[in-house]
Amino acid sequence: MLLLKLEMKYLNFLFITFFLFSCATHQEPVEIAVPEPEKEELKKPKRLFNFKYDAIISNDIKLYVRPRHPAKYLKLNNKSIKLNKYVSGFYLNRDFKPAWLNNSGFGNRNAEELLLTINQAEMEGLNAKDYYLDEILDLLDVIESEDYTKSPNLAKMDILLTNSFFKYSNHLLHGNPKIGTYNFDKAYVEPFVNMTRLLSKAIEKNEINKSFDKLRPKSPLYKMLMGALEKYIDIKNKGGWPTIRSGARMKVGTVDRRVSLLRKRLQITGDVKRNRFKRSTIMDGAEVNLKKLEDENYRPPLDTFDKNLEQGVKNFQRRHNLIADGIVGETTLNVLNISVDQKIKQIEANLNILRKLPRKLGDRYVLVNIPSFKLYAYENEKPILEMKVIVGKEDWSTPIFSEEISYLVVNPFWNIPDTILTEEFLPNLKEDPNYLNDSNIKIIGSEETIDISQFDWENFDSEQWVYKLRQDPGPSNPLGRLKFMFPNKFNVYLHDTPFKKFFDRTYRSLSHGCVRVEKPLELVDFVLKKDKKLKKEDIEKYIDSNKVRKLELTESVPVHLLYFTVWADSKNVVYFPRDIYNKLYM
Repeated sequence: MLLLKLEMKYLNFLFITFFLFSCATHQEPVEIAVPEPEKEELKKPKRLFNFKYDAIISNDIKLYVRPRHPAKYLKLNNKSIKLNKYVSGFYLNRDFKPAWLNNSGFGNRNAEELLLTINQAEMEGLNAKDYYLDEILDLLDVIESEDYTKSPNLAKMDILLTNSFFKYSNHLLHGNPKIGTYNFDKAYVEPFVNMTRLLSKAIEKNEINKSFDKLRPKSPLYKMLMGALEKYIDIKNKGGWPTIRSGARMKVGTVDRRVSLLRKRLQITGDVKRNRFKRSTIMDGAEVNLKKLEDENYRPPLDTFDKNLEQGVKNFQRRHNLIADGIVGETTLNVLNISVDQKIKQIEANLNILRKLPRKLGDRYVLVNIPSFKLYAYENEKPILEMKVIVGKEDWSTPIFSEEISYLVVNPFWNIPDTILTEEFLPNLKEDPNYLNDSNIKIIGSEETIDISQFDWENFDSEQWVYKLRQDPGPSNPLGRLKFMFPNKFNVYLHDTPFKKFFDRTYRSLSHGCVRVEKPLELVDFVLKKDKKLKKEDIEKYIDSNKVRKLELTESVPVHLLYFTVWADSKNVVYFPRDIYNKLYM
């Protein structure tokens, strides 16, 4: 309705008021697959004027933006609009000539593209009100009621549109600070764009939308999340999904009036396929013949939990990093009842995270999404490798940052952090000095190696501790056979692990901060693909030697440890992994 209101208000009476003689074709941003509403045919103005007002408006613009002492605010009735830092310089460069108004009237195509893009900001995960849409429409009402050939509000309108462009552009490029996100542990170099030049060229070439396209992230994930946002906004506009009241667990064979609501809930998000059902005549809590539910041609009562619904529940659970057992217990029910509005906010926050990242993550790079417990390897922005990972526990959280893998360590020692010694090993060592005897862990001093079982752990004093614990390479070494090193202040790295069974778990927040990888040799193959000296076969030989080796790469590979609580795959399946560290605020 807002878009139709804008079209009628802007395209019908505004264009008439400002002498528009034709309607420019509107080109949607490629990322937003939203059908354009039908436009009413524009009427020609009843009166024509040959009044050239460029000079008058230029003087008014100069008065409002004050080039020597740039104005910080634009006053509109009782409101003060904060002006973007680029506004004054933009008009100074063009001798204060209006950007959106000209001798022929209102700049139809440019203004149309800007206002329609702002009006559709919701589809970008942004809010149209942040870009002064209401103020623009209100000012149009004022101008219509005036003798616009003498109206000082024409200059204000031009400035307001320019201000809107710069603010929207800045949020596309750097993210909107109002939208919930988190701080990265390492500052990225923000992309630089000459905003005044960007707008000048966009006005000159009638390419407002193309200028916005230049600012959007090019990541495939950004486009997929845009698609996810569109899907969930559509669900919201259709009424969202039902809330399911609490009660006994629901599983295959359960008969409960809540089952029909559950089925509807999962159909709305596409987790369960639609099927034909007959009205239930079975009372809640009754048992049904489970063999019948195995029959694909059997049409159970609407309130009966069947195999089709079980598969839908499993699909939902997988998308939310829950144990995919097909049973609706308290945890699954709570996640099912999260509102569509909250899901939309979550997607918006994750889109904003992407805007804060560097526009180019690398031609070839490794990305770990911490909440998903997954590692992806990309080449030319196409995922070519995926595997499970184990990340840090809540109190040993994996940091969020980017670096470059510069060397590998084969058959590594494990230099045990003092925090692990004092918090985990020490209580056991005080009870049993032989606790670590079979682990190949040694106490390493500056000139000697001390037998770990002979150390006086009972009187351990952390302030007097000048040694290091180190575990030799071997089958019990928790670093496995490979370390992928990207030196950083957190002393975090990717590594192999001998404890493969933990990858079978759904929730894999188990480590002390480093990232354990499921398939280290496949990752080695990717990392060494462009290396001029090392190959995967060399690494396999070095592993078999059981000797510690440090191997420098001739071409480093970017690695990004990131934190997304919404993810989408190439099939447009949307995942909502849990916010395991409570990083995201919305």
